[in-house]
Amino acid sequence: MSVKSIREVEGKALLKRWLPEFSNNAFGIDCAGCLVTPEVLDSTKGQTWDSLLEQNPWLKTTKLVAKPDQVIGGRGKAGLLAVNKTFNEVKAWIMERMCKDVTVAGITGQLTHFLIEPFVPHAQSEEFYVCMQSHRYKDEIFFYHEGGVDVGDVDSKASKLAVPTGLDVSADMIRSELLSEVPPGKQQSLALFIKALFDLYKKLHFAYLEINPIAMIGDSTIVPLDLVAKIDETAAFLCASMWGQLDWPSPFGRAAYPEEALIRDLDGKTGASLKLTILNERGRVWLMVAGGGASVVYSDTWTPWQTMALVTSWRTTGSTPGHQAPRETYLYAKTLLSMMCRHKHPEGKFLIIGGGIANFTDVAATFTGLIKALDQFADQIKENNIKIWCRRAGPNYLEGLKKLKVASNKLGLGIKVYGPETHITAVVPMALGLVPVIEEPDLSGGSAPPPVRKLIPVKNKVKVPKAQKVPPKGEKHTILGFAKGEFAIVFGLQNRAVQGMLDFDFMCKRKTPSVSAMVFPFSGNHFVKFYWGTNEVMLPVYTSTKEACAKHKDASVFINFASFRSVYETWLQLV
Repeated sequence: MSVKSIREVEGKALLKRWLPEFSNNAFGIDCAGCLVTPEVLDSTKGQTWDSLLEQNPWLKTTKLVAKPDQVIGGRGKAGLLAVNKTFNEVKAWIMERMCKDVTVAGITGQLTHFLIEPFVPHAQSEEFYVCMQSHRYKDEIFFYHEGGVDVGDVDSKASKLAVPTGLDVSADMIRSELLSEVPPGKQQSLALFIKALFDLYKKLHFAYLEINPIAMIGDSTIVPLDLVAKIDETAAFLCASMWGQLDWPSPFGRAAYPEEALIRDLDGKTGASLKLTILNERGRVWLMVAGGGASVVYSDTWTPWQTMALVTSWRTTGSTPGHQAPRETYLYAKTLLSMMCRHKHPEGKFLIIGGGIANFTDVAATFTGLIKALDQFADQIKENNIKIWCRRAGPNYLEGLKKLKVASNKLGLGIKVYGPETHITAVVPMALGLVPVIEEPDLSGGSAPPPVRKLIPVKNKVKVPKAQKVPPKGEKHTILGFAKGEFAIVFGLQNRAVQGMLDFDFMCKRKTPSVSAMVFPFSGNHFVKFYWGTNEVMLPVYTSTKEACAKHKDASVFINFASFRSVYETWLQLV
């Protein structure tokens, strides 16, 4: 899952909105605070101190707390906390620090966002610590009867309650397992609060939620004072409407670039997934890769190689999975190249264009946009001594590689172009000059030449697993085979997979192909040619699952190649 931090003001806003519903109105937050941004430095921008007062009149009527809201740990110990102040005092405190660099725990960054919230008077004895974390097969609740900046190592001294994934927890269980050190008069109310908080935590797909301290004033009033939260972003398809608009701030110490915001905006307007993360705008190595898996593979490969090659400035990464129109690819590549050409590096730079299967990417179509950007930046690429290496596979990859190589020769860019015959990360050590450059493949062959790779002989030390155990008596364990009279619909333009199925069908002496149709939402209805033995057959491709099922009622199997982002909607359409 993709776990991302959110701002404290957003976390408290979620608690304010949903905690009453999950606690039957027993608990709630009166005020989540307000966020102060750098816009207050410019009276012509949207946010001003006057507008803040107009939107939040409580700022003038109560004592206040102010602190940076940028995913910074240890704010209290770092002196980044103003407590029990008036509005004018808070304003002066923030303006003194706004857009200034500070160092916290060895990390230097610029303070740009501040949270102002009401000051809650309370005694030290009324502070507690509560934290919830998600693990692979369980959620875990941590509780300690003391809270605050000096709580210490809670991992070693906090009480813990493990809740297996999918199970609920009761208030009685929380009270007996976690609250033994809490005064008896407070236990019931605190247990009910933690129960409601945990239900909210699961429903909104938090991955981490820490409140330190949580103040319990009297025996029933509970106020979260300091909050740290992370959310599983991949759950957006389930509960984005419950989250509302979240900011997803960059980690403290890493500036947020306008180019990243541009790509995020472009990502929100397309069915493809366009991501851009800039780690070092002066770095030598830049990646433009198709798919999250390729991002991980290339990043893991660069890490040891860059150490050996003494590459001190590292990389920026881009991820472009999914089906993209040439225009989207052009805008993405243009953004990446403009940043690459912004700062020269004495040793030159590398751009790796990589990817593997890329389920829904028509490589030839997306490369049209890439080539347009390369044409626009050709002179700057040469001036900055940028070497481009491409290793791509996926639907229609050969045509795409041909186009890229022709453009490279025309523009004089010297791009090295490889297909699936080359290992996906082989271009990394070749780009750094650590291994000899292998010969580029002949792109003049057929439409889909089979990969040819040299295998390294190794001794097989892996023991062959034993056959699966017979299931216990009384349990149903039926394996359904794909009978000769059954047919399938394939979701995704997976030509190679479908051709493999047809080849297997033909070898098994089936009279007709087992695939009735394919579904590809990103283009109009059309036909795709496949081989049936030595003959050719045409399989229809539809833009919707509904149409495919309506026209091929004999199909009883649905093979889904949808990505994680879209698989949920795909199955909903089917059922």
